[in-house]
Amino acid sequence: MIIKYKPLPPLHALQKNFFLDADAGTLTRLLQRQGSKPPGTIIKGVKHYRMTVYFAGDAFLLSRIIWLMATGADPGDMQVIHIDGDMSNHCFDNLRLQVPVQNNLTNSGRGRSGYKGVYLRQNAAGETRYYVQIHRTAGRDADGKYIRTTTSHGSYSTAAEAAAAYLQAIKHKTERDKALQDLQDCPAVQRAVSATSMPDARDALGTMSSQQRLAAEVALMVLGIEVTDTSRTALVKALQLMTEQYP
Repeated sequence: MIIKYKPLPPLHALQKNFFLDADAGTLTRLLQRQGSKPPGTIIKGVKHYRMTVYFAGDAFLLSRIIWLMATGADPGDMQVIHIDGDMSNHCFDNLRLQVPVQNNLTNSGRGRSGYKGVYLRQNAAGETRYYVQIHRTAGRDADGKYIRTTTSHGSYSTAAEAAAAYLQAIKHKTERDKALQDLQDCPAVQRAVSATSMPDARDALGTMSSQQRLAAEVALMVLGIEVTDTSRTALVKALQLMTEQYP
């Protein structure tokens, strides 16, 4: 899905109400409007946030207002991006237009990068990085509150790399969920993991057909758990490890 931008106010109206410092990347209010801050107020970008300008009862991205006032042209359907990735740096030399990126993901959960699951942040060294996180709701607790989990999947230098990593992580997550479900649906596996002793667990697995055992081993491989040999003891130990890693 491509983001659609609203038309910006007329240039003459903006010039009447704001003074642009293109080198600093700031706007200064010239007139007092109803509900606005007083004249002399400087509007500038802040880190990790897409700064907006309120004008005539609507909100517009500061970067797009600066582009219009500096060039005289509304960016239209084009996206105004920060060359250095720093959303607080609205200097005109740090802005450029690009064709909006096609995003086939839903809007839900989209980070400030424009991609779902990708979040633009600065690390301890002050470098701008794109972090991949997957947020999930795992039901409700005894008090009825949602149980939410977050898993991190690394950081990347570009939004495109992070978006690709997110898609790969989602794919792996889906495969893991299916593998866990397959194991949970196998009665012999459930009896084995519930057994209180190794002999009882081995006996439980003795009721599995060769096809069921192979399916269980494949599911464990998807979960990143190796069955070290063909014995039932090895399978029991792998299943016990599964219950520790995926409680």
